[in-house]
Amino acid sequence: MPSEVTTLYKLMLLYILNKVDFEMTNAQLTEFILEKQYTNYFHIQTALSELVEEDLCQSKKIRNSTYYRITDMGKKTLGFFKNDISETIREEMDEYLKAHEYSLREEASIRSDYLREGAEEYHVRCTITENNSPLIDLTVNVTSEQEAQQICNNWQKKSTEVYAFVMKTLMGE
Repeated sequence: MPSEVTTLYKLMLLYILNKVDFEMTNAQLTEFILEKQYTNYFHIQTALSELVEEDLCQSKKIRNSTYYRITDMGKKTLGFFKNDISETIREEMDEYLKAHEYSLREEASIRSDYLREGAEEYHVRCTITENNSPLIDLTVNVTSEQEAQQICNNWQKKSTEVYAFVMKTLMGE
C-alpha cells in the first residue's frame, strides 16, 4: 500500500478521534471508513497500529474491545496535515459523527471487564462514564469465568436499568 494512501487513512482516523471527546472502539472507528468503502479492514488496522506506534493515538484493551484516544502529538500532526484530507471526506466524517454521536458516546461509555484473582475468584468491573467522569463504578466478585463473562455481556444491555435501580434505592425513593 503506497505511503500516501496510508497517510490519508491515518489522518482520517486522527480527524475522527479529534472530533469526539471520548475514546472510540476499533469497531466504531472502522465502521465509517468501511461503510463508505474508502479501504478494507486490514488497511485500517495497519493505520491504527502505526498511529499507536508513532504515539499519535493511545490504545487500551478492555475485554474484547480496543479503545483509542488521540494524543497531543496526534492533534498537532493533524493540525499540520488536516488539509490533506479532502473537504468532501471531512464533511462526510462530520455528518457521520453528528448523526451517530449519541450512540457512539453511549456505546463507548458503558464498559465491563473481568480479572482472575485466584483459583476460583473473578473480579468483574462494570462502569458507566459521562464526560470522562464515572457515573457508576461497580465491582462484583464471582466464582467462575462463565459468570464473569455473563455479567460483562449483560452489562451493555442492562447497565441503565441497574444504574436507575441503584440511584432510586440509595436515594430512598
